[in-house]
Amino acid sequence: MDWQKDDTEEELKKRIFRSVIDKLEADPPVIRRLTWMRKLSAAAAILLILGGAVYLLLRNRPEKEILTDNKDQHIIAPGGTKATLTLADGTVIPLGSGENGLIAFQGNTAVRRGPDGRIVYDRKQHTGEVLYNTLTVPRGSELLSVVLSDGSKVWLNVESTLRFPVTFDEDERQVSVTGEAYFEVSRDADRPFEVETGGVKTAVLGTHFNVNTYQPQVLVTLLEGAVEVSNDSGEQLLQPGQQAAAGNTGSIQLNEKPDMEAVMAWKSGLFKLDNSDIYTVMDQLARWHDLEVRIEDGMEGRQFSGIISRHTDLATVLNMLSMTKEVSFKREGRRVTVSPYQR
Repeated sequence: MDWQKDDTEEELKKRIFRSVIDKLEADPPVIRRLTWMRKLSAAAAILLILGGAVYLLLRNRPEKEILTDNKDQHIIAPGGTKATLTLADGTVIPLGSGENGLIAFQGNTAVRRGPDGRIVYDRKQHTGEVLYNTLTVPRGSELLSVVLSDGSKVWLNVESTLRFPVTFDEDERQVSVTGEAYFEVSRDADRPFEVETGGVKTAVLGTHFNVNTYQPQVLVTLLEGAVEVSNDSGEQLLQPGQQAAAGNTGSIQLNEKPDMEAVMAWKSGLFKLDNSDIYTVMDQLARWHDLEVRIEDGMEGRQFSGIISRHTDLATVLNMLSMTKEVSFKREGRRVTVSPYQR
């Protein structure tokens, strides 16, 4: 949606609302079954988008455009996956192209791509031989989801990897993650499910939770069920709606009221900013758009709030941020320099 300088506030509201509705009608929802609470959250998100966009566009009309070179004026959001699957023998299979159906055989397990792009490992009995596969989602890629051999579902964010056995053995289910992943674990009382993330372990029976390793500390956020987060120094049991912050050593910090919408925004195709500093904002944009970012000195204390679709092209996002008159951007292809606002 293009901003028009002659728009009235009412006209602008109508155009923004129409663009949001068009987007919702065009794109299939990521979460197909919503409780009434989630529906309410979705409605609130739309209102926040409307209110925030109207505020920015009416109160902070840009005095100038972002400086760019003449190449690649518009960097659009990823339109497909650049993910790869590394098989047990080291073969790397690109997942960005190809038809749905059989991808490979691993032992007696068939690996398939479903109509929705999800990678599925057909459930088979463990044969005694442990074969490991690795899914990799690089910067500048769409998200990827996989159904493991036990029926557990995993969604991978950008710049993330998931290493897992093709089939789990009879005693345990263990996987390892870098980056960020959301898990919906199938319940199995006889075989706990364990996620290892650089010295931090998350153990569950059957539950929904998010693991974020982008920062120095691992953040584990629980949506449903119960999980135990542990490291060399101890453990912490989480209840739904709580978050643990842990390193491989030191005490585990408990956050009893994390911003759940901000935690899960990535899976819903959104950036949610809640008093986020410019370093956090640009870190997210750099991963999603595959950017090289340089932030000049003197940028501390600048915070941003709002909701932005991850499928908005980069130039539009940077222009929205510059409307706050807090920051300026200079872009040369995929290299972005951030500096204090310059009139």
